[in-house]
Amino acid sequence: MCYKSLPHTIYLPLWLKRRSDDSVDLAFTLMLGKAVEKRNGVHRTSLEYPIGRWVQDPNWIPGSHDRCLHFASAYEVRDGRLNSYGSHRVLFLPSRHLYGQGDRSGFCWHDGATLPVLCLDCEGLEAPDLLREPEFWREVLRLPPEEEFTVAPPIPVLQARGLPNPRRLWVARKRLPADLVYEWAR
Repeated sequence: MCYKSLPHTIYLPLWLKRRSDDSVDLAFTLMLGKAVEKRNGVHRTSLEYPIGRWVQDPNWIPGSHDRCLHFASAYEVRDGRLNSYGSHRVLFLPSRHLYGQGDRSGFCWHDGATLPVLCLDCEGLEAPDLLREPEFWREVLRLPPEEEFTVAPPIPVLQARGLPNPRRLWVARKRLPADLVYEWAR
């Protein structure tokens, strides 16, 4: 599957620290998506994608467009825009090897390994988009400053097993200014 996707997707917060000036240090990963089939209880395309277990592409070549796993934006999968590829909308967390390629016609996410975390159709859930929720930011502003907090994403497999090892997961860190945090909390 190579689908020309949106270059942005759902950001999943992992850890955060509220600073004394109300700015926030945030560590996050991306949630990517794929529409797959489910046969005999297993989500699959050419590979099996068991929820909660890392999947490695045995043919992956770093930087390759042809020999890798392909993903779309979690928004597009959530909204059913890829249903021609399969009837189950699965969300994934990327490995630290995530890369993207794009041009004027769109963007494509690629990786050599991935962690399937949620089938929207099996669980009957919506894709959690915490960073767009004002209540999430109100809670952040109530946290004591200068302590690091792990975020508990509303994803059953992550709540049961905890977050993946950060050395294996694609993670970015960003400091968000206080005025932005207050604006999002409104």
